[in-house]
Amino acid sequence: MNPPAFLIPGDAFAPLRSEALYRLQLALCGRSPPEPSPHFSPSTYQRRRLANMLAMLDAREVGATIRELAFTLVYPNSRLLRGAEWKASGEKRHVLRLLRSALRLRGGGYRTFYGFDRSI
Repeated sequence: MNPPAFLIPGDAFAPLRSEALYRLQLALCGRSPPEPSPHFSPSTYQRRRLANMLAMLDAREVGATIRELAFTLVYPNSRLLRGAEWKASGEKRHVLRLLRSALRLRGGGYRTFYGFDRSI
């Protein structure tokens, strides 16, 4: 059986694709890859934020309210705000901004991540 061959276009994504291919080769050989470069993987903060936005989209899909998103996903250790306090809160505005960002990402906004603007 012939080993697989890979072709990496010489575009702006070439370094990222090369690193991904190297990590794939290590995984296929059963070896652990080294720490990814900063351009290969989102930061800890970005990963946490993206995971939170995905959880928000999933929760909205099953009918969660903005207030439920706020006090279960975004501010789980905060006290529940009610009435006018909730309506005027920075917490509500923050959750709405996160949800709008998540919806934009789902609708194709992920293409604004590093390198996608120069991609295919």
